[in-house]
Amino acid sequence: MTRLKLWQQTAITVEGRSDWVFVKLHCHGMNPIDREVMIGKLIVDFLKELIEESRASGRFALHFVTAREMVNVILAACAGRDGNPGEYRDYRLRLIRTPRAA
Repeated sequence: MTRLKLWQQTAITVEGRSDWVFVKLHCHGMNPIDREVMIGKLIVDFLKELIEESRASGRFALHFVTAREMVNVILAACAGRDGNPGEYRDYRLRLIRTPRAA
């Protein structure tokens, strides 16, 4: 949560859209020694706390997105789109194929 607060203070936005703040908390891959941090109790606890904070405070909305979806939201912000950022996940770049069911 400390890292999240630092990113919120940084307030990365698209010029003219200061109401859409982009916070990117992610990983590009996983070293096996980081297993607990990436898919264990630590990440589960962090995500629970993050969701609870969003719901309880009402200060921010969460949008869990892929890199492609984030680019689309940024492009929509650059184009001056309004509303819920989550509505722009497929704004310009769309999936080439739909994911198969598990």
